[in-house]
Amino acid sequence: MFDNSHKDKKEEKKIELLNCPQGGEKCKKHLTIINENYIKSYRYHRDKNFQKSIEALKTAFYETNQLKDASCLNCVHFFKNTITHTLENIHDELHIMSSGFFKTSRFQSSFLEAGNVLNDFRKLI
Repeated sequence: MFDNSHKDKKEEKKIELLNCPQGGEKCKKHLTIINENYIKSYRYHRDKNFQKSIEALKTAFYETNQLKDASCLNCVHFFKNTITHTLENIHDELHIMSSGFFKTSRFQSSFLEAGNVLNDFRKLI
Protein backbone atom coordinates (compact mmCIF):
# COMPACT_ATOMS: atom_id res chain seq x y z
CA MET A 1 0.00 0.00 0.00
CA PHE A 2 1.41 3.39 1.01
CA ASP A 3 3.70 4.98 3.55
CA ASN A 4 2.75 8.52 4.51
CA SER A 5 5.92 9.54 6.35
CA HIS A 6 6.16 12.77 8.30
CA LYS A 7 9.89 12.96 8.96
CA ASP A 8 11.69 16.17 8.11
CA LYS A 9 14.48 14.89 5.88
CA LYS A 10 15.24 16.73 2.69
CA GLU A 11 15.72 13.62 0.58
CA GLU A 12 12.88 11.58 2.05
CA LYS A 13 9.64 11.12 0.12
CA LYS A 14 6.38 12.05 1.76
CA ILE A 15 4.26 9.55 -0.15
CA GLU A 16 5.75 6.25 -1.27
CA LEU A 17 4.24 3.39 -3.20
CA LEU A 18 4.77 0.14 -1.38
CA ASN A 19 2.61 -2.08 -3.57
CA CYS A 20 1.58 -1.22 -7.11
CA PRO A 21 0.34 -3.63 -9.79
CA GLN A 22 2.52 -1.85 -12.39
CA GLY A 23 5.48 -1.30 -10.12
CA GLY A 24 4.85 2.44 -10.08
CA GLU A 25 5.85 2.85 -13.72
CA LYS A 26 2.72 4.78 -14.70
CA CYS A 27 3.05 7.35 -11.93
CA LYS A 28 6.78 7.73 -11.32
CA LYS A 29 6.99 11.20 -12.90
CA HIS A 30 3.73 12.39 -11.34
CA LEU A 31 4.56 11.02 -7.90
CA THR A 32 7.86 12.90 -8.01
CA ILE A 33 6.03 16.17 -8.71
CA ILE A 34 3.43 15.41 -6.03
CA ASN A 35 6.14 14.67 -3.45
CA GLU A 36 8.22 17.72 -4.36
CA ASN A 37 5.23 19.99 -3.86
CA TYR A 38 4.07 18.20 -0.73
CA ILE A 39 7.52 18.70 0.81
CA LYS A 40 7.61 22.34 -0.34
CA SER A 41 4.25 22.87 1.31
CA TYR A 42 5.51 21.36 4.55
CA ARG A 43 8.54 23.64 4.56
CA TYR A 44 6.50 26.75 3.75
CA HIS A 45 4.03 25.81 6.47
CA ARG A 46 6.83 25.30 8.97
CA ASP A 47 8.09 28.81 8.10
CA LYS A 48 4.54 30.24 8.43
CA ASN A 49 4.41 31.11 4.72
CA PHE A 50 0.86 29.83 4.39
CA GLN A 51 0.08 31.27 0.95
CA LYS A 52 2.97 29.40 -0.66
CA SER A 53 2.16 26.29 1.36
CA ILE A 54 -1.39 26.31 0.01
CA GLU A 55 -0.16 26.88 -3.55
CA ALA A 56 2.24 23.94 -3.31
CA LEU A 57 -0.59 21.69 -2.09
CA LYS A 58 -2.77 22.87 -4.97
CA THR A 59 -0.03 21.96 -7.43
CA ALA A 60 0.37 18.52 -5.82
CA PHE A 61 -3.39 17.93 -5.79
CA TYR A 62 -3.94 18.89 -9.42
CA GLU A 63 -0.97 16.78 -10.51
CA THR A 64 -2.92 13.74 -9.31
CA ASN A 65 -5.40 14.41 -12.12
CA GLN A 66 -2.70 13.40 -14.60
CA LEU A 67 -3.00 9.79 -13.39
CA LYS A 68 -5.88 8.58 -15.53
CA ASP A 69 -5.43 4.80 -15.77
CA ALA A 70 -8.11 2.74 -14.06
CA SER A 71 -5.40 0.85 -12.16
CA CYS A 72 -4.28 4.17 -10.61
CA LEU A 73 -7.65 5.19 -9.14
CA ASN A 74 -6.92 3.89 -5.63
CA CYS A 75 -3.61 5.73 -5.58
CA VAL A 76 -5.18 8.94 -6.89
CA HIS A 77 -7.83 8.74 -4.18
CA PHE A 78 -5.18 8.19 -1.51
CA PHE A 79 -3.01 11.05 -2.81
CA LYS A 80 -5.95 13.46 -2.93
CA ASN A 81 -7.11 12.49 0.56
CA THR A 82 -3.62 12.89 1.99
CA ILE A 83 -3.21 16.33 0.43
CA THR A 84 -6.71 17.39 1.49
CA HIS A 85 -6.10 16.24 5.06
CA THR A 86 -2.90 18.28 5.16
CA LEU A 87 -4.76 21.36 3.94
CA GLU A 88 -7.51 20.77 6.52
CA ASN A 89 -4.85 20.83 9.26
CA ILE A 90 -3.43 24.09 7.90
CA HIS A 91 -6.94 25.56 7.68
CA ASP A 92 -7.64 24.59 11.30
CA GLU A 93 -4.37 26.15 12.43
CA LEU A 94 -5.14 29.34 10.51
CA HIS A 95 -8.62 29.46 12.03
CA ILE A 96 -7.14 29.40 15.52
CA MET A 97 -4.59 32.09 14.63
CA SER A 98 -7.15 34.38 12.98
CA SER A 99 -9.88 34.17 15.63
CA GLY A 100 -10.29 34.39 19.37
CA PHE A 101 -8.71 36.69 21.93
CA PHE A 102 -5.16 36.59 20.50
CA LYS A 103 -6.22 36.72 16.86
CA THR A 104 -4.18 38.46 14.24
CA SER A 105 -5.47 39.69 10.90
CA ARG A 106 -2.13 38.76 9.34
CA PHE A 107 -3.36 35.23 8.56
CA GLN A 108 -6.97 36.05 7.63
CA SER A 109 -6.38 36.03 3.86
CA SER A 110 -4.55 32.69 4.11
CA PHE A 111 -7.41 31.28 6.20
CA LEU A 112 -9.94 32.32 3.56
CA GLU A 113 -7.77 30.98 0.73
CA ALA A 114 -7.32 27.64 2.49
CA GLY A 115 -11.10 27.40 2.93
CA ASN A 116 -11.74 28.13 -0.74
CA VAL A 117 -9.14 25.61 -1.89
CA LEU A 118 -10.54 22.98 0.50
CA ASN A 119 -13.99 23.45 -0.99
CA ASP A 120 -12.52 22.97 -4.47
CA PHE A 121 -10.64 19.85 -3.38
CA ARG A 122 -13.72 18.32 -1.77
CA LYS A 123 -15.67 18.72 -5.00
CA LEU A 124 -12.97 16.78 -6.86
CA ILE A 125 -12.49 13.86 -4.47
